[in-house]
Amino acid sequence: MNNLESGKEWKKRGRNKRKGAENTKKKSLLSFWLGIWVPLFVIVMLAIGAGTGVAYSNVMVELSEEFGDCVEETIIRIDWEHGTDEVGKAYQKELKKGKENAEEFAVYALEARINYLWKNRVYGVLYDEKGNVITTTNKSVYMGYGTKKDQNEEEGVERTWYKCGDKEIVEKICQVRGKYKQSAMDAFGVKFDDVYIKGRTFLPGKMVILKDNMPIETVSFSLENKELSDYDHMEDILKENKDGTIEEESQDKMYVAVYGYEDSELGYFWDEEYLASLKKVEFLGEEETYYYGYAQPAFNELDVQSYQKITVGEKDYYVRLGRMYQPFTLIKEDVFAAIGIGTIFTMLFALAVAANFHRIYKKERMLQERQRDFSNALAHDLKTPMMVISGYAENLAEQTHPEKQAHYIEGIQSNISYMNELVGQILELAKIDHETELRKEQINLRGLVEKVVTMHEKMAEEKQMEVQVTGEANVYADGGYMERVLANLLKNALEFSPEHQSVFIKLSQTNVEITNTGVEISREKLEDMWKPFVKGDKSRSRESGHGLGLAIVKQILDMHGLGYEMTSENGAVTVRIFI
Repeated sequence: MNNLESGKEWKKRGRNKRKGAENTKKKSLLSFWLGIWVPLFVIVMLAIGAGTGVAYSNVMVELSEEFGDCVEETIIRIDWEHGTDEVGKAYQKELKKGKENAEEFAVYALEARINYLWKNRVYGVLYDEKGNVITTTNKSVYMGYGTKKDQNEEEGVERTWYKCGDKEIVEKICQVRGKYKQSAMDAFGVKFDDVYIKGRTFLPGKMVILKDNMPIETVSFSLENKELSDYDHMEDILKENKDGTIEEESQDKMYVAVYGYEDSELGYFWDEEYLASLKKVEFLGEEETYYYGYAQPAFNELDVQSYQKITVGEKDYYVRLGRMYQPFTLIKEDVFAAIGIGTIFTMLFALAVAANFHRIYKKERMLQERQRDFSNALAHDLKTPMMVISGYAENLAEQTHPEKQAHYIEGIQSNISYMNELVGQILELAKIDHETELRKEQINLRGLVEKVVTMHEKMAEEKQMEVQVTGEANVYADGGYMERVLANLLKNALEFSPEHQSVFIKLSQTNVEITNTGVEISREKLEDMWKPFVKGDKSRSRESGHGLGLAIVKQILDMHGLGYEMTSENGAVTVRIFI
């Protein structure tokens, strides 16, 4: 050790070092919360991940079964060669108008059929015999329009089918159609009015959305910039009744099919990238049997494809169908909800647990600090009288200054008395610390205060001080402990005030105030006054008190859950107890 450093400096450095180490050990509420939340969050997320894996596996099994039935059914139904559906029959009728017209109709019918598969979210690509792409699934709108069949024939409507020939109008129709959910479409209807026809295409002037035969939305399309000279106008398609509803007979003449619309809630999304990837798949030529290909290029994708040769009239066509499904979309809302709920739950649960642990930690740390300060202060307060007793005893033993023997004996007795009183107060403080039950009752504070004042009349007379009591108050508390509180506060007020001063005790239903004049305590020291062995005036001798009175008061008030404060201003000190 450097010889220039004195013992006091070395001790001071050691104390500062220990104090710094203690400060670094302090744990905040945040550190407790993070320590609990992070592992808890990881456990919950792992549990959610495991649950997601199980749910995803179940969805994959269900979809594998569903895809087989769905795609197989749609492919088998595309069989114009044998004329098993109405499209095949329509082709035979078109053939009477000429082969070229029939082949044009075949492409139109195949394209319509491919688009029709959109109801199952199946995309299609139509090739000619050389592998050239003729058409693909596209956003499209079809209108079937006609009249009822004769009574001798089967019930129904003989319709002629038209396709909307403008992409912008189709896009707008798809947007509007997407607002109305598939699950409720039985109650909704889509109809067109102010329609222009050309060949197998049409342009609508208006689209009307019906619900329970009542128009609920009308969308108009601008046809001013369209070349309509080659179109025929279909007048009076929809007729209104007097009550504003659409005439059912005019409704029956029209059937509208919209393909390529999007519905996020039902998982209908137009996927241009998947359609492009389907076109790039190898052309299989004369392959006539369909097949299924299952691929999982990503965690949330399931790809099912089929291929078939179709002969219409004398020409061969090839159709590739594909359906890209994302199983994760079926469970993602539940997964995200579980993650959100899990996150919030773990945060709140961890906060509640951390707050409880932090409260216990602060209490324990405060107790440790208090015990440490208490031990240090006690050692310091006992050291001085013991040294005095030791010095006086040595003088008596060596018979130094025989004429002062009486003084030495009086000093020894005085310091022993001081230590006895100190030990008594320490035992009282320890007893209060371990008190578990209070005998509470309704107490008249005015009577209790007057009793305490009577007990201290002699001290007040010796210092020629006046004690004034005003007001009335009641409190639900332990009478013995409350008497000890008032006695300690009055004793302090009398003991630490100069002679000829006054003590004022004011009672009300909200608080008790004890004010002693002629003394003032610095603002920095007011908070420390409630700690053990802290005195208001360092210049006073130890005989003036032990600094335990206010510590005992604090412990009793804390036990009762009563608030308190000490203020000092204008040459007076006031202690308030909030009742």
